[in-house]
Amino acid sequence: MKLEKIDDLLEVSIEREASDLHLVVNNPPMIRVHGELEALDPEVLDEAKIKDLVFQMLTERQQNKFMMDRELDSSYSYRQDYQFRVNAHFEKGHMASTIRITPLNIDSILRFGLPEPLKAIAKMHHGLFVVSGTSGSGKSTTLTYIVHLINKTRRAKIVTIEDPIEYTHTSNKSLIIQREVGADTPTFASALKYSLRQDPDVIVIGEIRDYEAISMALTAAETGHLVLTTVHAPDAVETINRIIDVYPAGYREQICAQLAGNLIGVCYQTLVRRKNSSERTLATELLLTTVSIRNLIRRGAFTEIRGQLDSEEDSDTHTLEKCLSELVLQGVISRETAYEHAKYTNALKIDHHDPFSKASKEALHKQKVAAGGIPPEDQMIMDKVLLVDRNEKDLIGMAKVFKDLGYINLGFVSKGGEAYNKIVEQQPIIVILDTFFPDMDSFKLCRMIKDNPDLHTKIIMVTSNLQT
Repeated sequence: MKLEKIDDLLEVSIEREASDLHLVVNNPPMIRVHGELEALDPEVLDEAKIKDLVFQMLTERQQNKFMMDRELDSSYSYRQDYQFRVNAHFEKGHMASTIRITPLNIDSILRFGLPEPLKAIAKMHHGLFVVSGTSGSGKSTTLTYIVHLINKTRRAKIVTIEDPIEYTHTSNKSLIIQREVGADTPTFASALKYSLRQDPDVIVIGEIRDYEAISMALTAAETGHLVLTTVHAPDAVETINRIIDVYPAGYREQICAQLAGNLIGVCYQTLVRRKNSSERTLATELLLTTVSIRNLIRRGAFTEIRGQLDSEEDSDTHTLEKCLSELVLQGVISRETAYEHAKYTNALKIDHHDPFSKASKEALHKQKVAAGGIPPEDQMIMDKVLLVDRNEKDLIGMAKVFKDLGYINLGFVSKGGEAYNKIVEQQPIIVILDTFFPDMDSFKLCRMIKDNPDLHTKIIMVTSNLQT
């Protein structure tokens, strides 16, 4: 195969469903397909060929800038249905390049399986929403999807700040302004500063990396704008930590208060291999800020957020492990893949039936409908429920609620230090747990329960006055 032009290489890359094309001296052109590297063509590229291919994608001004700075990010237009993000650089004194290949068809984006709750983000009018993950996990793709939803459903002015522009939007119901760092504005911070004077409803920041950009993003969220951005981080909780760690030590209390008041949520994502296929699907960890989580952020109690995230069983919030477990149970990914990507493998629920899973609840609902509203046999009310609360009045109130629902097998613990042994001994299917005990950390107890492979207990955490 004779591939003389960069367009030829890109065309073959698209045909083979590559996400990236790599050009390195003394190597054949390499492509990444479903996460794996493979040779696109056996021909080894020499230095002159690399320079010719790279310069085909750059303007004369960009060529001069690249030779001066030895680094360059830009975009390249070849096909209307694809966007090409070019990174040109030097290695061992030789020119090299990586081209990220992004389909512009929203349907191709949706094939990865974006979580349904993201549609609700597109309806919001103020606050900060962060998409996190490692490089190549599809963070920009998720932002593109949310912007597409806003553009399709709302009359809003959207200002995007990117480096470079990856997906070219066409204004629909919304008016979209796309600014590229380097070509249209010198820095993210500068573009953010002036975007507030451009009457935006939505501000999209390709990535926030420094104190100035994060500070301005939070200010924009505080002043009534919806701000969407990405952060490199290994999970949802660490995403919040990364944002706060950028600030000087003396500003920690201020940034915690700002985040607590303005953070809508964090979507951590990673691409995992499908079962019996080379293709990948999306696995997510979604943290949407509830009253409890906002209070923890305000206090700077980030180690406790994971426990709260584990306890959000009936909301759109979910851990990565819960998402991986559901993908296994649906037959989308293998057990081995789930264990490979899970951060807390003991939290995976792929070895037993979960009566409180979404699928089980739907089955129970169908059962009730078929029986005229009353299931022929409701095993759930016979299961053990353990109520753990320091407040006797709350214990009595919760007991009444559960008895009214038909639960008759109730247990009670008033001291946090006694709770774990009782849970191990009695194996309850549900634990109702107070968020505060003088003698122990409730979130530590929550983690201990989750980490015990012999316990298949659902945890519902409550604050004082029975507020979940």
